Amino acid sequence: MNPFRHPSQQVRRAYIVQGLAFGDEGKGTMVDYLCRAHDAPLVVRYNGGPQGARNVVQPDGSHHAFRQFGSGMFISEVCTFLSKYVLVDPFALMKEAEALEGKGIRHAQERLFIDPECLIITPYHQYANRIRELVRGVNRHGSGGYGVGETRRDALLWGTYIQVKDILSDAPALGMLDDIRVHKLKQLREYWGVNREADGLLTELSSEDPRRIAEFYRLFAHGIQPTTWAEVTDTYRNANVVFEGTAGTLLDETHGFAPYITPSNTTFDNALELCDAAGLLPVRVGVLRTHFTRHGAGPFVSEDRALAFPDHNVRTKWQGEMRFGHFDFVAAGYAIQCCGGIDGLALTHMDCVESPFAYVDEYRDAHGLTSSLLKPDAKGLFETEPANLKLQPVEAQESLVRFIEQQLGCKVLYTSSGPTYLDKVNLRPEIVQPSSARAGAAEIPLTLPKQIAG
Repeated sequence: MNPFRHPSQQVRRAYIVQGLAFGDEGKGTMVDYLCRAHDAPLVVRYNGGPQGARNVVQPDGSHHAFRQFGSGMFISEVCTFLSKYVLVDPFALMKEAEALEGKGIRHAQERLFIDPECLIITPYHQYANRIRELVRGVNRHGSGGYGVGETRRDALLWGTYIQVKDILSDAPALGMLDDIRVHKLKQLREYWGVNREADGLLTELSSEDPRRIAEFYRLFAHGIQPTTWAEVTDTYRNANVVFEGTAGTLLDETHGFAPYITPSNTTFDNALELCDAAGLLPVRVGVLRTHFTRHGAGPFVSEDRALAFPDHNVRTKWQGEMRFGHFDFVAAGYAIQCCGGIDGLALTHMDCVESPFAYVDEYRDAHGLTSSLLKPDAKGLFETEPANLKLQPVEAQESLVRFIEQQLGCKVLYTSSGPTYLDKVNLRPEIVQPSSARAGAAEIPLTLPKQIAG
């Protein structure tokens, strides 16, 4: 019997946490808080892979940027489930497990359950991702270089992929890895000689021995717990569950501004499908900062290079500097529509608000036309600017909350005025009326997201 499994009970409510901007909204710290506030012993990852870091800080100052583990792991009773929609990097996952143990987060690997259907990101996919980004030069897409898109593209278009279930026995992995290596070299042969740094990575890719990778996967497989969603829901029958999203809705593979997107569905859809299968009652929590951010290339209409805020994110080789902008009601409204509505907001970084509160609620395009609607057109957005920067006096946090509620037509459920769970406030402690797991964009008015009772 696994001591980390929660006693079997009847499942109650699922709190789905999804960022509504370009990522870095504060999803991780809200997951940590919701696990504590609602006694949730399980965090379910429902999209993405290791590319999104979700920062969680504890009152004693301990900190971790969660990538593959759920952001509730500082709580000793909480486990993580990687659903079939998550891509797994075994090398990075084992390094993260070691890092968590070093920070006093005990038995991290034993508290992790992985769906056998999860795709595996191989080193060959990572090489290919980084080579393509280097060859793009000044036209980089802002990729994090983790190989997520490369893996999904191969799985969807070429049928060349490995799943967790394929490494549970020793036989298939080696041949599959060599197939992927040969496939990537064929795809990338036109890039030889284009970029010196890319040439170096191409050389490393061609010489990377699949036997070494296969042996690591064999050892990795012995230490994981392959678990289906049906098995998880049977185990946690009566527990509240927190679903954790990666990246923001404005980076969604369908609704985002291609090619500056993440290769994942970053709406609530995947989580709602899992809730539907398990009979869970979902509460959709959209997360926004009181200012906007973007880490990586791509259009950012409300960006103001004069702005600077304290932040865990630092400059990286692939994504560059953290970018800051004013609160953008146009982009936020668009994200809520893409999600088919939300049940409520979590507003983070309330401690960064100054009076007056600066915001954008209209865009002006290259032809001088103004609009409060956003079109998913990257080229057009590069030529778009705020129609004007408006200012709203802020007498207290409550007045800002009411103002944002009025502008977006949805309730604010939680606020955060600092990095730890002690800095969070539940503004709606009354019973939440969750939406139907089957409700989608066609069933919820896009202009007026479903609201909280009371």
